[in-house]
Amino acid sequence: MSAGKGSERRSQQGGYTLIELLAAAAIAIFVLFGLGTLYLATTRNVALGSAQAFVQRQGTLVEEELSRLLLSATGVSVGTTTPACGPGGSAAAALLFTRTDDSRWCVYEFADVGDSFPQLYVCQLQAAPATACAGQARNLLAGAVRAVAEAELRVANTTFTPLPGALTSAVNIRFDLTDGTLYSPLRFGLSVYVRN
Repeated sequence: MSAGKGSERRSQQGGYTLIELLAAAAIAIFVLFGLGTLYLATTRNVALGSAQAFVQRQGTLVEEELSRLLLSATGVSVGTTTPACGPGGSAAAALLFTRTDDSRWCVYEFADVGDSFPQLYVCQLQAAPATACAGQARNLLAGAVRAVAEAELRVANTTFTPLPGALTSAVNIRFDLTDGTLYSPLRFGLSVYVRN
């Protein structure tokens, strides 16, 4: 009879015991923690995927612009035969090329005033000295700042390598590009074969 009175009293109160409430709270905390972790991981992966797509698109645009510039090239020079171009001839990596209208151009990696990181520049060269830009150099990555994260693209490891044994002037152009949020930079490149 006493067992009957206890269940009768419990059904009349209609509540939960402290142990039941603590167990439910622990389960709820565990589930919420798991959902929070899933949300943060998903958000991080979406941001990383967005950054990678942005860098991939900008790198492709730079490759296309370089291809367009070099389409009418009649000669290229790199390496020790090329004097450095850029501001004060200080660019570490440079590619000089002549176009069909006999104008000389230069592509180089440089951190100019106002640049937080090195960028790729192109400029038409003066007649003398042959390494000084005639007018303003154009940043090939201009306008490529992400509106969401305000991350500026960074160029690194730009190389201009002549292709040995080529029947015509030929050069490999390679550069790394990142926006600082990627785990490692993306590598871009193209090969240019100049026909006289």
